[in-house]
Amino acid sequence: MKKALLAVMAIALVIGFAGCDIFGGAKSPYCPLAEGNKWDYDVTMQTTVDDSVTLDSTWTTSSEVIGETETTGDEPIKVWEVKTGDVSSYVNVDKDWVYFYDDLANTEEWYKFPNEPIIGDKWDITTITEINDTTSDTSTTSYEVVADGEEANGYTGCLKVQSTPESKVTDLFDTYESFLYWAKDVGNVLGTTKIVKKTVVLEDTITATTETESKLNTFTEGS
Repeated sequence: MKKALLAVMAIALVIGFAGCDIFGGAKSPYCPLAEGNKWDYDVTMQTTVDDSVTLDSTWTTSSEVIGETETTGDEPIKVWEVKTGDVSSYVNVDKDWVYFYDDLANTEEWYKFPNEPIIGDKWDITTITEINDTTSDTSTTSYEVVADGEEANGYTGCLKVQSTPESKVTDLFDTYESFLYWAKDVGNVLGTTKIVKKTVVLEDTITATTETESKLNTFTEGS
């Protein structure tokens, strides 16, 4: 489960870093991108079963702007490479949209979202997970800006973005809640996920709750 959460968080963290100063002067207000910019996060995950803690773990993760590069298609475009763990994404911004590419050879974007998102804006991200050499799984997560002016992790005026996987994921649980908080000029400052699963065993209902929190510890500006 931790491996799956890391993959999801890699996407989530990169989302919050997109769309800032990039070629041509286009900007998005929710994070500065420059070579060497780095975001360090502390992550906690706790699972409780009927009020007793059964799993409590912590780890760290980071995202960093590696630098400028170009796509390799017939009409190359300049992009920023943003690396979260071992996962790289490539970002291009214009005055209307933030575009993501998961491979420099791709001519179509992986996904996009508004340059200056506001309440009600929505977008989807589809990921493909390789299970083995012949099998893969495709999953789509929907994102929606649900609030503005929120306070999160000591930052004010944040956007609150809800992320909702497709039903084949959420149907596994009785409760699924996941949010990102974006602060202007910083990016993603907090991510929270809460899932609840109730199971009946010998006529008794056992409730397992897992809560994950990813908090920005340090934002380091590069050059």
